[in-house]
Amino acid sequence: MRKAPSAETYKLLYVRSGNECAFSGCHHPIFNDDGTYIAQLCHITAANKGGPRYDSSQSDEDRRAIENLLFMCHRHHKETDDTSKFKDSDMEKMKHRHESQFTEKGKALSDKMLEQIDLDSRYYWNQQRNKIFFLDELKMKTNLDIDEVKLYTEVEEAIELIFDYCTTCAHSDNSTTISSDLKKIIRLSWT
Repeated sequence: MRKAPSAETYKLLYVRSGNECAFSGCHHPIFNDDGTYIAQLCHITAANKGGPRYDSSQSDEDRRAIENLLFMCHRHHKETDDTSKFKDSDMEKMKHRHESQFTEKGKALSDKMLEQIDLDSRYYWNQQRNKIFFLDELKMKTNLDIDEVKLYTEVEEAIELIFDYCTTCAHSDNSTTISSDLKKIIRLSWT
């Protein structure tokens, strides 16, 4: 007796199907909104002797493997049983073309996708350029062309400025704990 595909195979096949019939241009769902299975599991090469595209050299494991299976609506399952129109290679191409829409590996970067990425990145960088800093006094302004000793001195001065800012915050909140904790964090990040 032949084994049915594993639950894991069914799950992966469903994800790869995008919940649609694999026949090109058909969007018939595999499961409806109620979760009812309204399609059929199809074999590229038949599971049983005498079935469409049966290959006697296949093992039972090959017949139930994900590479040999696809979901289709009833109509397209019956139509693809016509082996004069649908050879093994046609079915394999159909499966690959359909599943590649729903897998990361199959996603080709189209011009439209590139355009969207470009627009998103331009928007991000424009937002960064136009950012308003409410704590402008904490910005470290320096000339990176100076020697390391002077740059280090400027960094130390900037850290002192942050310490002073922390102290001011602590006094305004009447809490010395905030100032102490913030200073510890800053010291740890520089050691």
